[in-house]
Amino acid sequence: MELARREFLVAGGLAAGAISAFGATMAPSAVHAAEAFAPVAIHDPVLPASRSIAKARAGVGTRLVALTGDRVRFWRSELSAHRAAISGCTTWADMVILRGLAAEQGLRLRAEAREGGLFAWMLA
Repeated sequence: MELARREFLVAGGLAAGAISAFGATMAPSAVHAAEAFAPVAIHDPVLPASRSIAKARAGVGTRLVALTGDRVRFWRSELSAHRAAISGCTTWADMVILRGLAAEQGLRLRAEAREGGLFAWMLA
């Protein structure tokens, strides 16, 4: 089958339009994917020391997230799709709950340290 120049250009234009439309629909998910791989530091907003320790231990570009409400709902809504390291400074009980939820998605406790009455930890 031979294509005339005009048919080739029309087909190429349609393909380019389809690719750009596909790219436009993929852009938000690409942003979402980038967020899934950005480091996160969790802190308990009720405990002022928690935020300051989490912030001090967090690297550049790390998103600080306040641990609020039900811990399981928090994990499922905020971090269930997260694939990068997650650090935090929380109470022992919160660390144990989050560690268990992280294990469900393949993350493991890599480091922990006592900071006063709180625990600084990292899951990866």
